[in-house]
Amino acid sequence: METAAPLSDRDPTLVPLPADDAYFSDSDLDAAPEERRAPTNHLATVNFDVQNAIMSFLPDHDLSRLMRTSRFFLDIGLHALCARIPERRIMCEIRTSSLYKFLRVDAGSLSRVHLVEDIYFDLPYAVYGPPLSYKKRHMDFFLGILQSCRNLRRLRIEGWYEAIPASVLLNTLATSLPELEELQLSMFGKRDVEEKDLRELGRLRNVRKIIFKSSCATSFRGLEPLAEAVVELDYIKVPQDITSLRFGNVQKLGVRPDRSSTWLEQVTTVFLDVSELMLRPTTGDLHDCHIDPGRAEDDLLRANNRLKWGSACAKVWPLLKTIWAYDLCGLYCLGLPRRLHALSVPLELGQHAAHQFRAVVADAQPSLLELRVNLDECGLQPDGLGLAEAFGGITVPRLTLLIDVVHYPHEPWKEQPLLDSLARGLCKLSLTHLLIRYQESRRPISPYAEDKVASSIREYATILAQSSPTTLRWIGFDLGVWSILAGPQPTRLTCWEVHRTPVAPKDTSSDNSEDVPPLVTIVEMSASQGRRIMKTEDMGIFEFPEA
Repeated sequence: METAAPLSDRDPTLVPLPADDAYFSDSDLDAAPEERRAPTNHLATVNFDVQNAIMSFLPDHDLSRLMRTSRFFLDIGLHALCARIPERRIMCEIRTSSLYKFLRVDAGSLSRVHLVEDIYFDLPYAVYGPPLSYKKRHMDFFLGILQSCRNLRRLRIEGWYEAIPASVLLNTLATSLPELEELQLSMFGKRDVEEKDLRELGRLRNVRKIIFKSSCATSFRGLEPLAEAVVELDYIKVPQDITSLRFGNVQKLGVRPDRSSTWLEQVTTVFLDVSELMLRPTTGDLHDCHIDPGRAEDDLLRANNRLKWGSACAKVWPLLKTIWAYDLCGLYCLGLPRRLHALSVPLELGQHAAHQFRAVVADAQPSLLELRVNLDECGLQPDGLGLAEAFGGITVPRLTLLIDVVHYPHEPWKEQPLLDSLARGLCKLSLTHLLIRYQESRRPISPYAEDKVASSIREYATILAQSSPTTLRWIGFDLGVWSILAGPQPTRLTCWEVHRTPVAPKDTSSDNSEDVPPLVTIVEMSASQGRRIMKTEDMGIFEFPEA
């Protein structure tokens, strides 16, 4: 919001709006007052919604310049500018102070805090380097914004300063935001979360949607007064001694499973209607599934859970349609024998991992499979992570390959061996749609990485199309770009239709003439057409969830 900061003083050299009479033509002025035509083609005469829609098309700097021309444009432009606040995550101290000054928190009747209905904070956990007074000033800005914007309807806090106690933040939210309807709150790090502090949120009477992310079991218990409003929980660890707590409206659940024999019954009892499941890292003692004792333990736990899915848990989670798994081992042990709409798993090294991969995909029979690959784990293996062998006996109509690119100076990029391996494995799949997505350290890639990748994607698309079975119809490369100031940017999608033209055999006289493979070509589509296909086929259903 830095572009609008200088709005405090009007420029005396600017020409004000024309007088009311200027909206009439000469013929109108000659007519009697009752016969004059009402102005219908000027910005000042249309209703507020139309004005706001027009303003929404202006870039920030143009909108800010327009707002400085007159009091009229200042007033209507402020609404459009404030509506853009949640589009840019507030990720640093500079943006926090800029927003605080823009809102004129201490300006009384000139304050703009009443115009703000949605804010998205993603501040650092710790601030290193600046003096204590600097850090305290920006913490005061953060709390001051929350205390003043009493008309907030939606608030997202992905990160906040370590030095602010959880009790202070929770009390601020509970006492300062009476109109809040949606709250997303992440409480990672060494947070001093106490159950009594979290129960303060029960004072938010209008809240109807809560997304809460925390690995602290104490904070999980403190949500009981808001159980009906909670629709999404993540990184939750379910305490073993919970017997009566119920979250009947949680549809998206991110949970850290443990390896006890009773865990499955506990989690399906507490959460009654889950449709999207994220299996986070397993809690408890360290477990090694790559050695014989660990594999035997996995097989025993999987067999136990499969029995429960067939009996006590047979009717739970009937609407479950997607699973995102941090690792193969946790999903393998879950043993869920149910067909899913979409499944996201990492591609891991080793024969045991290949066995687990085939088992979980056979369990789920997904319509869409996302494979997450960290190129740094490929090492020097010429076939990447054994992608060609992984698809043996698997039928998947839609595949998304999420590649975490790693670049070291003066070293070649490593995705080519992986994509070559994918091309060899495609002949084993009845694939119709293939999407290659790129990320960098679990975030959208940097502009530098985008330039490196973009130069080769057409070549990769041609190789993949020519290596695929006759069912493949569409290939896309999705490049999301990350900006330090602005965060994730709109993705850059490049995609093609796969066309096959039959080729007649050269020798038609011989009875032993073999079928000639069709001529495969790719035809580039527009990004808008590609996004429609992605939406129709749910190719982007997993949007970079943090691991």
